[in-house]
Parts: sequence; C-alpha cells; structure tokens
Amino acid sequence: MAGRTCYKCGDPYHFASVCDEYKEAKSRGVPFVPPPQKAQERRERLEREAREEATRREEKARREAKQKRLEELAEKRTYEDERDERLMRMVREELLRNKEKDDEGIIVRKVKKVVRTNEQGETLEEEKERLRRMIAMAEMDEEDFEDDELRRLHGRADGLILNDKRKRGKEMVVGNSPPMVTPTKGQRTGLSSGVKLRIAEIRGNETTAAGCSSPVLETVGKIALSIKHVTVGTGPGAREEYEANCRELFEALTIDKLKDVCKAERIVYGKRETVINRLVKGGS
Repeated sequence: MAGRTCYKCGDPYHFASVCDEYKEAKSRGVPFVPPPQKAQERRERLEREAREEATRREEKARREAKQKRLEELAEKRTYEDERDERLMRMVREELLRNKEKDDEGIIVRKVKKVVRTNEQGETLEEEKERLRRMIAMAEMDEEDFEDDELRRLHGRADGLILNDKRKRGKEMVVGNSPPMVTPTKGQRTGLSSGVKLRIAEIRGNETTAAGCSSPVLETVGKIALSIKHVTVGTGPGAREEYEANCRELFEALTIDKLKDVCKAERIVYGKRETVINRLVKGGS
C-alpha cells in the first residue's frame, strides 16, 4: 500500500475503497466530510504537486530550448565551415590560374628571346653546332695528313736501315774470341753449368763460414727465391729431374736464406729436410 493516498480522507497508504472513516460515515448515512487538518494537507499537497509539475514543464522547456539552440549553433558552424571551404577553394583556383598565366607569359617571353636568327636563317645554337662540326672536320683532315706523312717517313727510315744491314759483311774473328753463336731454341730442363759451379762452391764454403754472407751466397739466394732458371721438360722423367734440381738448389742455401724462402712461400720453418721437401713439392 506504500505510495497510495486516499482521495476521501487524504491519508496515505490506503485506497478510498478501504478507508475506515469513509465506510463509517456511509454506514451511519451521513455525508463524509474530511477533517480540516487533512483537507489543508490535501490542498498543500495538490499545490505542491502543481508547482512541481510546473517546474518540470519549465525545466523540460528550458532543456528543449537549449538543445534547439545548440543544434542551430552547430548548423550555423557547419554552414560557415562549408562557406569558408568554398571561398578558400575559389581563392586557390584563382591563384593557380594567375600563376599559369604568369608562367605562360614567361615562356612566351623566353621563346621570343631565344628565337633569334642570323643572316643564314640559323639560330644561335644551330650556328654554334655548325662551327663545331667545321672545326672538328678540319682537325681530323690535318691529323690524317700528318699521319700519312709520318707513315711515309717511317717507311723510308725502315728501308734505309734494312739497306744498311744488307750492306754489312760477314763478322770477322777478332783475336782468339770465337764467333757469336745464337743458342738453339727450346725449353731448358736443367741447371746451367755456371749455377752448378756456384752451388759446388757454396757447399765447399759452408763448412768454414756457414753464417757469413758473400756475393756468391747473395746471388744464389736471389736465384733460389725466384727459381726462374729451373724449368721442366715434357718428356718422360722430366718431373723427377725438375724436383732433383730444385732439391739440389735448396740444399745449397744457408739457414737464413732458407728461412727467407720459407717466409716468401708462406711455409713454417722446421726441420731442414721437411722444409726442403715442402718447397720442392710446392714448386712442382
């Protein structure tokens, strides 16, 4: 029954159908008259409810007016933004058109300035190109003339030298010197006699001065570092002969020279026989 009010007596928490005072007055057959206090409370309640209803209507109207004003402001702002956007687009288009007109004017002025011709109807660039070609052709003709003359002079000089050689007689023997003999062509497959003599001399000197340096040692050391005079043949047994020559040459070197050869060939120096074997196998 909470929240209910009797419209007869004005008491809350019950309906008019269950109002005891109303039933009592009805059973006695007299009209029901609510007490003055309850009537006053009922009037105050009605007035309060009327004021609250008016307040609610005013608040609702105020909120609606505020919402409407906000919507109008939003529409106005949207319209202004769109208008500003249209104006800015129009300004940009106008600036772009003016810039294109200015560029076209500059291009036209440049073209008018560039198109200048000489008496032959050629532009400046065409005249420059024609003069360059003319100068280049003249230089090429001059170089060809100089080359032809130089070739002729060389030919005449070669002919004179050949004639001079043909006029020479046979070589005469001077004293006890034999005539010069041109060695036959072919591939050397061993050590020369001079190198073999130097190797024998070094071996004889090793017993007396192993650590000393002599011109013969330096010469043979340099020969050993390159081994350019030791060649290999193509016949059977040529490889074995080449390895024997290389071994003979390395065995003739001193310890310091052999270390230099190992350093040049990037071989770690150890026992002499092992190092010589590695050098011989690496050279072959």
